[in-house]
Amino acid sequence: MATSAPRPIPRLDGARIGAPPRSEPAPGRHAPPCGGPRRLPGTSSARRARPLNRRTDEQRDEQHSARAAAAALFRLIVDVLDQRRDTGHLRRAAAPAVIALLAERSRLHGTGTPPARILSVHVRPVSERCIEASCTCARGERAFALAARFETGRDGSWQCTALELG
Repeated sequence: MATSAPRPIPRLDGARIGAPPRSEPAPGRHAPPCGGPRRLPGTSSARRARPLNRRTDEQRDEQHSARAAAAALFRLIVDVLDQRRDTGHLRRAAAPAVIALLAERSRLHGTGTPPARILSVHVRPVSERCIEASCTCARGERAFALAARFETGRDGSWQCTALELG
């Protein structure tokens, strides 16, 4: 019985592999064809003509401008709370009751605490001329929230008419 010399085993990055891969499958060992995508029972294959949440470009632009205005007014409110701005800056942007609330709360706020930073702003349209917005802020290790109602004035600018401090 003649023994042949052992065949060297190919190596790949130091790992052993048994034999080099074949370029064609062995005869009679073809994989079964893949089936088509399956649907769950009770679902339709008909596609919706239009998604329910699709907005027009005009609505998207209005919501974007409302969000930008809410974010800017929240920055102004947070600056007043941190005593970096005077309440006079809010004269055009907030109702007198909101200004009085912020003046009272800014006096209670100590000067030794770190300034607040805005983490997120969320806007929900109520009507064509009114939005409700919320803002999440952090001051040091603590977090707090602000909720406000903004309405457009006669000149088209946004004004804070109600404010809730959390």
